[in-house]
Amino acid sequence: MNDGATKHFATLRADLNYALTPDIRLLSFAYGTRQDFTRWFSRPVSPAAWRQREETYDRTVLGAGTSLNGRTQTRWTTLNWVAGVETFRESTAYQYFDGLDRRMRLSPAIDDRTSTLDSLSAFAEVDAPIHALFQPSLGLRWDRFSGGCSLDGAETGSDPCGPLARLSHASPKLGVRSDVAPGVRLRASWAEGFALPNTFAKYALGASQLDPNVFRQTEVGAQFKPAQGLLLDIAAYRLRSSDEIRTVAPGVYENDGATLRRGVEASVLWSLRPDLDVSLVYGSARSRITENASAALLGKSVAGVPRYTATAAINWTPVAAWTGTLTWRRVGAYAVTADNSVNYAGYATVDLGVSYVPPAASRYRLYATVVNVGDKAYATSAAVIGGTQVFAPGAPRSFKVGAQMQF
Repeated sequence: MNDGATKHFATLRADLNYALTPDIRLLSFAYGTRQDFTRWFSRPVSPAAWRQREETYDRTVLGAGTSLNGRTQTRWTTLNWVAGVETFRESTAYQYFDGLDRRMRLSPAIDDRTSTLDSLSAFAEVDAPIHALFQPSLGLRWDRFSGGCSLDGAETGSDPCGPLARLSHASPKLGVRSDVAPGVRLRASWAEGFALPNTFAKYALGASQLDPNVFRQTEVGAQFKPAQGLLLDIAAYRLRSSDEIRTVAPGVYENDGATLRRGVEASVLWSLRPDLDVSLVYGSARSRITENASAALLGKSVAGVPRYTATAAINWTPVAAWTGTLTWRRVGAYAVTADNSVNYAGYATVDLGVSYVPPAASRYRLYATVVNVGDKAYATSAAVIGGTQVFAPGAPRSFKVGAQMQF
């Protein structure tokens, strides 16, 4: 049906760093991003029929921030701290058409609108290495969001489009590290995060009283350096989400639902020789629904969360300036539907790359990469639409060349 996509992306960022005193630095930045993306996507609307749709996004983001970063000597220890503010404005023009004939529009736009999201944030963090066995840290971030949605043309759809109810949230985090022996560091932390209602639900009048979807994570971990060139790290985490946002009726939403995720993350970094490095990263996630308006979903796995992911890489520098990289990635199985009746088995891919960094002129780097060397057919995501399981195909074998330059 002539499905496909086009995309352009450009971003520019400027940084200004200034030392106010020997122990305090002012770090500031500003950036702008322009991006457009159009995709033509066919999906089943009945067991015997498919329909093509078009989605077009034209996005502009402008942002800036500044922070003070310093060290302060106290009677007990040296405090390392940071405090700052950030802001951004995101504007996205969105169009949605359905029932196309090989990319030809046959019907008026279902959505033709522009949404804006404005953010203002303030943050602070302090790290106090009081003793090798007790190195606490404390952080706090405050975010405020506002914005709105306006129509750019006639629409036939019913997605909400109005002002965004102002929402603010404070997210704390606590942590402590302990160097219990040479080469052995233990750590523990508790942190909070949040998410706004997705898509256009945030611009609905019925969402004005919603609380954000809150995430709270507890983690304990350890880092070991048993030998020169060998670094081991392992952590166990517990992540709970609450106040999930569900649709009660068109334009009406409520906070109802919670999930729980538990897992282990581990990594190994090993410099076998000066010219050969090996790394392995593994993460598991056991998820389940703990609160839901549908009792049948309680205890089910959260859809779209892989049971594990793994990445192994080898970096080899046989001669000066030349480095070859071999990377293997594996994404484990996950539930596709909320009731776990449909699953996807996951996939594995292999990438191969080479880079060149001149020893005498390290301000630039040239590289070439072969992605998905085996040309494996796999899905980056799977779903059930119209009663049919569909897949978003991953990229076939792809070749990339590029340059990185430092000015």
